[in-house]
Amino acid sequence: MRITENRYKILSFATLFFLILLQFKFLISTYEITNAQYFSEERELLNRKYREGIVNDYVYPGGKRIINSILLHEIDTLSILYDSNRKEFLSYSDAIYEKVIHDLRDGLMDDTFFTALLQDNLTDNDLLHGVTLLELSVTKDGVNYIPLAKQNKDGYLDIPIDGNLRTLNKHNEVARVTVSSPDPNTYRISFALYVDHQSRPKHVMLQMLPVFLLSLISLAMVIIVYIMIYQNWRKQKQLSLMTTDFLNSVTHEFNTPLASIIVANQSLKNLQVTDDKLQLIHAVIQRQSIRLQRLINQTISVTKLEEDSVDRNHFDIQDLLRQILYDYNINKNGEVEIHFDDRVGPSAMPVLLNEFLFTTLVFNLLDNAVKFNTSVKKRIDVSLKNINSELQISISDNGAGISEKAKSKVFDQFYRESGQLKKAGLGLGLFYVKKIVDFHKWRIKLNSTVGKGSEFIIILGKH
Repeated sequence: MRITENRYKILSFATLFFLILLQFKFLISTYEITNAQYFSEERELLNRKYREGIVNDYVYPGGKRIINSILLHEIDTLSILYDSNRKEFLSYSDAIYEKVIHDLRDGLMDDTFFTALLQDNLTDNDLLHGVTLLELSVTKDGVNYIPLAKQNKDGYLDIPIDGNLRTLNKHNEVARVTVSSPDPNTYRISFALYVDHQSRPKHVMLQMLPVFLLSLISLAMVIIVYIMIYQNWRKQKQLSLMTTDFLNSVTHEFNTPLASIIVANQSLKNLQVTDDKLQLIHAVIQRQSIRLQRLINQTISVTKLEEDSVDRNHFDIQDLLRQILYDYNINKNGEVEIHFDDRVGPSAMPVLLNEFLFTTLVFNLLDNAVKFNTSVKKRIDVSLKNINSELQISISDNGAGISEKAKSKVFDQFYRESGQLKKAGLGLGLFYVKKIVDFHKWRIKLNSTVGKGSEFIIILGKH
C-alpha cells in the first residue's frame, strides 16, 4: 500500500514538473517567435530605402569610389604575391584591407546618410544602426577570388564600419548586399546594414506580456489546484486511517457483548417455552443480533462497496422484504403504519443481491420516511411490482416531500436540505442508498411533491 502511494506521489509531482517545464518551453518559443517577427515591417521598409540609396554604389553613396581608388591598381600586385610569397601576401593584403576600412570610415565622418535614412523613414528615436563589411576579395581572372583578410567560420569578415549598434545578428539585419563581376582584375564585396532598438528585449517582452501573464496565471492556478488536491488527499487519507483504526478498535468491543446476547438468546430458546409471543420475540432478537454482527464485520465493506469483498446470493425478494418491514415495525413501536403490497405473487424470481446491503438500503429509506414526516399519522406504503418485465420496489410516504432544487442533490454525499425539517445527521443515508443501488447495477427514481410526500422506486432489472 505504501509503495502504491509513493508511486502516485511521484507520478503526480512528475506530471506537475513536466507541465511547468512545458509552460517555460512555451514561453521561450513564444519569445523566439516574437523576437523573429519584431520590427519586421520597419526592416522591410529600411531594406528597400537603403538599396535605393546605394544604387550602383557600395556600403553608402561614395563608397565605391573609395574602394576603387585603393584596390583596382593593387590587384596585379596582390595576385603575384599570392602565387609567389603567401606570407608577404598576407601582410600586404592586411595593410590594404585596413586602408579600405579606414578610408570608408573617414568618408562617413561628415556624412549623414544613415542618420537621414532612419529619421526620414522612422519616427522612433530609440534606434541604433550598424554597418559591417562582410567580405572583400580580388580576382585576377574573373573566376578565382582571393580574400584580403581572414574570414570567420561563416566565411565573413564581419568588420564594423559605422554605427553604435553592438549586437549584430539575423534578427536585426536589415539588408545584406553582395556585388561581384566575372571580369578580370575586379573584386567582390559583401556588406550589411543592421538596425535595432537600444532596449530590444524590453520591447519584445512588452509585446508578449499578455501571453506571459496568461501563462503565468494558468500555471499558478494549476499549482494551486495541485496543492489543494494534495492537501485534500492527505486529509482524506488521515480520516480514512482514523476511521479504520476506530472500526478495528470497536469491532472487538462490540463483538464481546453481542456474543453474550446471542448465547443468552440461545439459552432462552433451549428452555422450550411454548408461549408464541415469547418465541416471536426470540426470533426478532436472533435476527437483529445476527444483523448487528454483520454490521460490525462489514462496516468497511459498506463504505467501500468493493465487489471483491461483498458477496451476493439469490434471495426470495418477497420474504426478505416482509422480514425487513416486520423487524423495522417492531423497532418503531407503532410510531408509523407500514403497509406492504405484493403485486407480483408467486411469479417473482429470486433476486441476486447482498442481504446486508439490501437491508441497509431499505432501512435508510424507511428511516428517512419517518424522520422527515410531521404528519400526526405517519404512513409508509411499500409495494413490489413487475412493470415491463422489470421488478420494482416502491417506498412512498406522507411526509414533507423534497423540493425540486434538492431532488438533484439528495443522493450527494453529506448533502442536507435546509429548512424547518433539517435533522441532525451527516447526510449519508441517501448517499449510501445510491451507492448500494449502483453496486447491484440497479436504478433508482425519485418522485416527490413538497407537503405531500415522497416515493423512491428501486428498479431491480429484468426478471
